[in-house]
Amino acid sequence: MKTIVSKLLFLALVLCLSASTYAENKMLEKLKIVIPKVRFENHSIADVSSFIKKMSKNLDPESKGINIVLMKDASESKAKINLDADSMPVAELIKYVCQQANLSYKVEKFAVVIGNKAGLHQMTTKFYLAQNKVISIIDQSFKGDTEAFMKQIGIKFPPGSKVTLVRSMNRIVLTNTADAHEKVSSLLKPL
Repeated sequence: MKTIVSKLLFLALVLCLSASTYAENKMLEKLKIVIPKVRFENHSIADVSSFIKKMSKNLDPESKGINIVLMKDASESKAKINLDADSMPVAELIKYVCQQANLSYKVEKFAVVIGNKAGLHQMTTKFYLAQNKVISIIDQSFKGDTEAFMKQIGIKFPPGSKVTLVRSMNRIVLTNTADAHEKVSSLLKPL
């Protein structure tokens, strides 16, 4: 009976994250949209962002396009963008624009966030309550490998991130990005 409950709990966790994974996959597909002509001469980040949003919406079969969120440092940037290209995918366009403006970007489920590199990828450490059922799943299905469990439920581990299971306290200690913490918080109770 415990094995069935463990498997059902694991299935529920996977199904909860499958909607999240679907949204991420949709965003990645939208980043492949090719803009036929790109011509910028001394344009601001805000102007370029508006152009990308408008063109991606016009070229998206669903007519939704890509949301671009400019963090304060990006929206106040004095950088001027100069670019002349034909048939450029949105992802490449965003990359080149960020390079010229000395900014970074992060692809999230429903938007591309542009801002200062340190602000986008900052790591934090948080503690989560790991119920006995979760620990049992980690031990039985993942042979005690907490990181493998987290990866299975959709958590990415960029350089500098880590996860530890403290069995004696029923705690998972996660050092990761805000995006990863948001996903984990939807499944495990943060402390």
